[in-house]
Amino acid sequence: MKILKKYWAHSERKGTDEKQALEEHLLNTAELAASFTASFDPERLTFYAGLWHDLGKYYHEFQDYLDDPTLRRKHRDHSTAGGVYAGQSLDWSQAFIVMILIFSHHGGLICAKDLMKRFEDNKDESFIQESLQKGSLFLEHYPLPISRVKSDYWDFESPDMVSLEIRIRMFFSALVDADFLDTEHHFYPDKTHLRTTQKEPSELYQLLLNHYQSLERAERANEAINRTRSFIFHQCVEKAVDHHSFYLLSVPTGLGKTLSSMGFALKHAIETEKKRVIVALPFTSIIDQNAGEYKEIFGDEHVLEHHSQVSWGEGQSVDGGKMELASENWDMPIVVSSTVQLFESLFANKKVATRKLHNIANSVIILDEFQMLPIDLLEPIFATIEELMRTYNVTIVASSATPLSFEWKNYFQKVGQPVSLIDNSERLFEEYLRVEFQYNAEPITWDGLSEQIFKFKQALIIVNTKKDALELYNKLKYQVKYDDVYHLSTSMCSKHRQDILSEVKEKLQKNKSVFLVSTQLIEAGVDIDFPAVFRAIASLDRIIQAAGRCNREGLLEKKGSVVIFNPSEGGMPLGMYKMAAEQTKITLEDKWKELHLPNTYVEFFEKLYRLGNKKMLDNKGIQRERSDPCSGLNFPKISKDFQMIDEDTVSVICPYDKICEELIKEWNPKMPDRLWFRRVQPYVVNVQRQDPLLREPSLNLRKIWDDWNDWFVLKTDIYDSKIGLQCSTHHD
Repeated sequence: MKILKKYWAHSERKGTDEKQALEEHLLNTAELAASFTASFDPERLTFYAGLWHDLGKYYHEFQDYLDDPTLRRKHRDHSTAGGVYAGQSLDWSQAFIVMILIFSHHGGLICAKDLMKRFEDNKDESFIQESLQKGSLFLEHYPLPISRVKSDYWDFESPDMVSLEIRIRMFFSALVDADFLDTEHHFYPDKTHLRTTQKEPSELYQLLLNHYQSLERAERANEAINRTRSFIFHQCVEKAVDHHSFYLLSVPTGLGKTLSSMGFALKHAIETEKKRVIVALPFTSIIDQNAGEYKEIFGDEHVLEHHSQVSWGEGQSVDGGKMELASENWDMPIVVSSTVQLFESLFANKKVATRKLHNIANSVIILDEFQMLPIDLLEPIFATIEELMRTYNVTIVASSATPLSFEWKNYFQKVGQPVSLIDNSERLFEEYLRVEFQYNAEPITWDGLSEQIFKFKQALIIVNTKKDALELYNKLKYQVKYDDVYHLSTSMCSKHRQDILSEVKEKLQKNKSVFLVSTQLIEAGVDIDFPAVFRAIASLDRIIQAAGRCNREGLLEKKGSVVIFNPSEGGMPLGMYKMAAEQTKITLEDKWKELHLPNTYVEFFEKLYRLGNKKMLDNKGIQRERSDPCSGLNFPKISKDFQMIDEDTVSVICPYDKICEELIKEWNPKMPDRLWFRRVQPYVVNVQRQDPLLREPSLNLRKIWDDWNDWFVLKTDIYDSKIGLQCSTHHD
């Protein structure tokens, strides 16, 4: 290529005099972006978005700045020029997409309504014209795309707005990731190597088969359950050869969903040419457990654990840099994350959150405890799931320990009827009923409940609010040996909760007296086994989740005891939580003896979804706005409205142990380190802004950061070794 003058994209790599040529960066970004979207971008629009994304760097002020860093950089906008070039050069249906990608690639996806204004306001600006004129020799080597192939995905004359929105998100993700990766390769070439050592799904599948065969050969306590686990695993693997997009794995707690779903996913990935498996779980408290099991099988270096309370580096068996890099774009064969992380990324507009989206394409997604998706966001979630399956080669596995039904077309028309991985799975719920239910409809005081609890040597008690958990804990701890009673809630940092669970499990294994009072955080997926569980009235599926912590391994001579109670002194979260609890009361009036029958749950969910009108499934009107050609593609507003955890909180770092104390000493406000924030996450308690702790924050807290969120360090001695952050436990 004949270039009259060398133009630069980036300054010198540290310790060298090597700048990156602008033409090299543009072409590298274009080729990378196009490779990421090859399976769903027939017009190669991401190639041209990458090729033009930094045309504004031809402007003389930017080049002067790179030639002499002592000069004050006056002009920072180098994204507008490429967008203007696209708008002046392409067919409108192509230009629209390329413009929004380029205009957005620095700050995040903009509202489509702002697109034409930015184009009109800037098309005649001198810095734009100078950039395009100086870049003209480069542009001549890459003729404009002249394809007018009608896309299979949307019709621009009457577009499916949701399909168009998700297509833009996927393209944007590819552009942003390509830009990041090429820039990283220039400044930190060693990092590129860390991103390239991965096993294929076929290799991982063989490791899983080897592991499972060793389990089948081993002598284990309950052979009947083990035979059923083996049956479920092999049936999931057999179904993996089918080329459907939506599957259901619904089996009782303790029958091996974790390994069976992964067996299906890896085998299905091989059969359908998918690149990775993504496991999304409802609570961060159980991600460590599942990720740990996968790491033992596949090796730490092939499993990315990514959620708000995980850190990499210290104490890890692999190079912490690799996990940190993989978390940025999910470029790993197995990703274990939270449902919140997955779906909020799919609805986000900021580039850090959206960077991973193109790697969600061509994957198998296991949605564990599918029934726990928020009811008031189901409509936009289902519409997005349907588009991922239809257009982006994604297979969804809805996994649950509760019987699910997708028969009501008014609510599930977007996702349709899944293929069950287990034939006649209903019989498993009847055959493997390892508990007896007891329903106490009459309200009961804490004192009355205590009398029932202490009929057992070991018991788990789950209540609905942190306030209830604290009150009941304080009641119980004075009635038996103090060290036999434990408390668990989100008023405790995750490291504290892990330590409590370890102590409780040890006492259970040694058959010592132990009573654990917890909020609902324990009831989904936590591998713990009590002979008796008491559950405050709540949604029926939550009660069944709680029952999964009782006689989990089926080792009791008799069935375990699950007592459903109605606390007269207890509280209840409002909204859908309370609505579901009220529907549970109605269901239990005549069906509490039929909780082993799948039809009980089918009827419960059907009645629950019919309590309100269809607006209940989208109470913020997100789907209505997404579908409107006039107001759609408002990416910032959609991102703001789609919040699965709708809380206004601040992060309080609690000096729970010596490690946290050392981390606090390392904090440098002048050089904030993202890795430091990840390392300190296990010691964070999220506190609502109206919490009493924040009424006079200067008394108890030291503010250290307020860029994207308020971060505080607890400076007073109000973090209790039994209950956590004391003020916070009083607020629901």
